[in-house]
Amino acid sequence: MGRRWLAALLIVSPEDRASLVAEIERRIVAEYGGRETDKQEVRVIGPEVQRDGYSERIETVYEVKPTRVSQGAREPEQGQA
Repeated sequence: MGRRWLAALLIVSPEDRASLVAEIERRIVAEYGGRETDKQEVRVIGPEVQRDGYSERIETVYEVKPTRVSQGAREPEQGQA
């Protein structure tokens, strides 16, 4: 999916990319930013590896930390351009 986003951004003129990313970021935060989720972690489970007499699968758990909106994605305050 990351490749698709990058390919789409390359179609946009270089002068407009930063503002487009800021607008997309703003919309995502507006739509999904305030939602509470039950999941506070991400589990990554690796492939099963056959060892001598047993098989092994490594599972790594990452804690999901709250994110903040980047400075560039904020709306300008009234009176500023």
